Amino acid sequence: MSSKYHFELITGETPLSDVQQETLQASLRYLCSQCLPEIPNYQALKEPRGTDWLVDKMVVLAYLDNNLVGFISALSIPIPDSDDPIIHTGLTMVHPSHRRSTGLKQMMFNHLILHLLGKFPGGFWVTTLAEVISSLVHTSIYTINGFPSIEHNEPNQTHLRIAKEIEQSGSNDWPEGRVFMKDIDDQRYWHRDLERSKFYYDRLRNNKGAEQLLVAFVDPNIIRMAMKKKHNKDLVGKFSSLGVSEPSKL
Repeated sequence: MSSKYHFELITGETPLSDVQQETLQASLRYLCSQCLPEIPNYQALKEPRGTDWLVDKMVVLAYLDNNLVGFISALSIPIPDSDDPIIHTGLTMVHPSHRRSTGLKQMMFNHLILHLLGKFPGGFWVTTLAEVISSLVHTSIYTINGFPSIEHNEPNQTHLRIAKEIEQSGSNDWPEGRVFMKDIDDQRYWHRDLERSKFYYDRLRNNKGAEQLLVAFVDPNIIRMAMKKKHNKDLVGKFSSLGVSEPSKL
């Protein structure tokens, strides 16, 4: 499957000058201004403060004709007494004119996952904190051992341990984070998997619309099967070069 988009990955290891960092952040904030009513000083959109601005972040940029039309970011959060961090999904921004029928979100997600599996070939734990039903469903479909999910409605000790770390990192439940909130009754924000959408809808409704934390494990075998199913030969080839080892243990 070919793509008209060009993708670039930026991490804390990417050598960027101060000017390049400022230019990158200005580009992210400009795209955000076309997607949200106001720009929050949040995660990858925070104003750079020294050379450690990107140290815990990963950002996949999507370009069309040299114009930034989308990005997806994630945060690396260390876990005490563990060699591997958890990966907390951050922001996803897509220009309004590229939101329908392009598969752009999925392609950005794939590039991020391939990067992370290169670092953690045995898989890794991921968290999503959202009230957007489609985001929760998407994460639950492409992961295993997720809580809460249709398959697991009770947390285990790993879920609880990770949730504790995320709780200390904050959430969207603050004034600037409100720009990300969506009406859970608006089915435009539901996933086409209606059973899973209804599952998260009920949990959000019972919690008066507050965000839901989903903790799950990214298994490289699940990702490989998903890529083969979508006939993405380019990404399957890149995935195969990574190798697969035993899953990460927390």
